[in-house]
Amino acid sequence: MAKLIIRNVAGEDREFPLADRDLRVGRGEGNDVVLPDPEKAVSRFHAELRYENGIYVLVDADSPNGIWVNGRRVPEVELRNGVAAVIGPYTLSVDPTAAVLETVVVSAPTVVSIATPAPSQRPEPTLGGATPGNTQLPTRTQPPKPKPQVLPSKPSNRLWLAAVALLLVVATGAALTLGLRRRAQRIADQRRHAEKQQLAQIPPPTFPAAVPLEDEVRQHLETARRLLDARQVNAASIEVDRVLELDASNADAVQLRDQIHSTLNPPAEPAPAAIAATTKSSKPAVPLPAGPAPVDPRTKALQERFDRGQQAYTSGNYQEAVKIFEALLRDEPSYAGVGSILEQARIKLRDGIQDLLTAARKAEDADDLMSSQKSLVDAQRLGAAVVDDLNRLRGKMQKEGIDAFNQAKTFYAYKQFDKARPLYQRASQFLADDDPNRKIAKDRLDAMRSK
Repeated sequence: MAKLIIRNVAGEDREFPLADRDLRVGRGEGNDVVLPDPEKAVSRFHAELRYENGIYVLVDADSPNGIWVNGRRVPEVELRNGVAAVIGPYTLSVDPTAAVLETVVVSAPTVVSIATPAPSQRPEPTLGGATPGNTQLPTRTQPPKPKPQVLPSKPSNRLWLAAVALLLVVATGAALTLGLRRRAQRIADQRRHAEKQQLAQIPPPTFPAAVPLEDEVRQHLETARRLLDARQVNAASIEVDRVLELDASNADAVQLRDQIHSTLNPPAEPAPAAIAATTKSSKPAVPLPAGPAPVDPRTKALQERFDRGQQAYTSGNYQEAVKIFEALLRDEPSYAGVGSILEQARIKLRDGIQDLLTAARKAEDADDLMSSQKSLVDAQRLGAAVVDDLNRLRGKMQKEGIDAFNQAKTFYAYKQFDKARPLYQRASQFLADDDPNRKIAKDRLDAMRSK
């Protein structure tokens, strides 16, 4: 008969016989297996030990502290091949072959009695409401099935019976293997579905569809002609520059550029005063020394703002460059050269945000929640709308922080500091700033470092 082995944090073992049925496990006295715990890391109804196809499976009953295997929380685990599960301060495993010592099975109600420890030994924690000297575990058993009658076989039929037995063994093994494969496939499908839902919660940013090159050139040319007809020469020059950036050999753009240049720089005509002076005196005029042209204060201020935006763009601070150029265009819509560099800065900014969102998704898939949060915060600083993603990620971190804190609290109570330390570290990182348990985790980390 298989047996359930329960070990507490002090290293003491208790053994209980298992039948082919399901058992309720928890801190409450109404369970089949009662695990007392003053720290309440074990829930009243914590888990259920199910018997499925010859295998005992421990299933979490949506308890706050959960079931842990090898330092990770799991919804269920098959207790075979030496696999051990942790519930609060207890470790549970199943031995399918060894016999349980000193057990007595009586009729209904079925009670499994465990031998009383010697007076010199330290009493083990009781499972249930019974006293340490007479620990009892209530179980739900089924009446024994009647044994099938086997008719005596003739010596000549032994080979046939052996073949039938072999076929039964093979069929049973195939059924068990098929059941295990289906179970593993179901768990894998559930995990993939959960991962798809997590990825679907982070929508990729949407960008306007790219305009074909020919259509974009035509639009800029039409806008330039319209602005030139309206005597808005500087604005028309900006549109022509955009066309030449896209197509340097465009004949229409070159013609418009020459026309704009002629408009901005008309040929000089002799002044009337100079003509009159020439007619009155035959002496040649003495040329005045040329000096620097006067600079308009507003023009100088606009040029300084343009230089600051260009410097921000060159240094990779595209968000600052977009901010400066947009303000410059609001104050001077016809300022030459601003439109093209502003569009390039916007493209660079969108690419940077997309890279941060991709890094956040990859870090979350790798269970590196701190790196994922940092990438989302950086994207938010660049103007990305990631408030919902940050709230979802912080909720996930808060839940894992609570689980880690509860698990660390149990190890800390039994002075197992090597196991409590990494869990308190995780809790101090994941819990919210206003969570009181975050301060407790940090204080206990400091206390363990001083020991």
